[in-house]
Order: sequence, then C-alpha cells, then structure tokens
Amino acid sequence: MEEYRKKINEVDSEIIKLLAKRREMSREIIRLKNENQNSIRDRAREKELLTQLIELGKKEGLDSDFVKKVFHQIIDDSVKLQNKILNSEK
Repeated sequence: MEEYRKKINEVDSEIIKLLAKRREMSREIIRLKNENQNSIRDRAREKELLTQLIELGKKEGLDSDFVKKVFHQIIDDSVKLQNKILNSEK
C-alpha cells in the first residue's frame, strides 16, 4: 500500500505543477486580452473547452460531472486571477 501512496503523491505533485503552469498562462492571456480589448470571460470558449474536456474524460473513464466540476473550479480561478491582474493595472 505504501508504494501506491507514494505514486499517488507523485501524481498529486504533478497535478499541482500543471495547475501552476496553467495559472501562469492565464497571466499571459490577460495581457493579450487587455491589449486587444477583449473581455475576460468568453462563455463560448468555456463551453467549447468543457465539452472537449468532458469527452476526453469519458475516454479516460472519468465521470462527466466530476470533470465539469474540476474544470469549473479551474476556469473560475483563472477568471479571478485575470480580474485581479486587470484591477491592479488600473
């Protein structure tokens, strides 16, 4: 069992690193959105992204609701970060 726990810890560490990498990309995206005067939220893009991720999740044996909840949290974090950055630049 200890071996599996170690492997899970390694996967969790990778997840954290990937979330941090994604968050850093959000910082770049807000800069580009600001330059092009685009709004922070793009509901059509979010819907398209969620649809793709849910399908990918299904192929990997993941529950659709689980994938949706996880990525809603990730998207919400990205929007909050972008709002924070945008407001600090004013």
